[in-house]
Amino acid sequence: MHLFYAPDTSGEYVSLPPEEARHAVQSLRLGVGETVHLTNGQGMRYVAGIHEISKRECTLRIVDEEAIPRERPYQIHLAVSPTKNINRMEWLVEKATELGVETIWPILTFHSERRKLRLDRLERIAIAAMKQSQRSWLPRLKEPIAFGAFLDEDFGESQKILAYIDDLVQSELIHTCQAGADVVLGIGPEGGFSAEEAEQARAKKYQLVSLGTHRLRTETAALSALATVHFVNNFSTDKG
Repeated sequence: MHLFYAPDTSGEYVSLPPEEARHAVQSLRLGVGETVHLTNGQGMRYVAGIHEISKRECTLRIVDEEAIPRERPYQIHLAVSPTKNINRMEWLVEKATELGVETIWPILTFHSERRKLRLDRLERIAIAAMKQSQRSWLPRLKEPIAFGAFLDEDFGESQKILAYIDDLVQSELIHTCQAGADVVLGIGPEGGFSAEEAEQARAKKYQLVSLGTHRLRTETAALSALATVHFVNNFSTDKG
């Protein structure tokens, strides 16, 4: 069954966004009367029939709906310095969406080599990844934010973790991450977080952790950290 994204599903009839409409009509050649699935990216799934097609629009009539709860009892907020090579950042957004994160924060640090992003393009990539992986929750993509300002954000009772490259940091993420807890993961640029940034984070109750003995690219470090959090929550022998 084809899955489409429609953020506004407030009524019985829904118009697909232009890009989704083109995909339905021109690429898939769907016609009036055919049945598709929709998600609004906020946990709602719908069964809908194609009601009307024109050159610019594809209108659907919703016939059934279902609220899809978040699949995990914990949330992941990924804060990551944008990569110099934009393709790597786009790849990360795609894979992070497939793995399941609630928020993606681009953070601007001392060693950041990229300070501007096209959030509209990143959102399209996230939408495609959400549909491909058959998810019903779209990550929130935040505007790039200075690292200091990010540290001031209120994440409630979330566990706050910063991946930091330093011989004195002995704690590994897999032993630090708490099963069942919401978590904020901070991943730095290729040059890592500066010593001053690490101290700023520590002052804000972030735990500094190692991701292993090898130096990883930013996008690899982020995916490794996400996988570790999922592993701890799903396979940890310390769970109840």
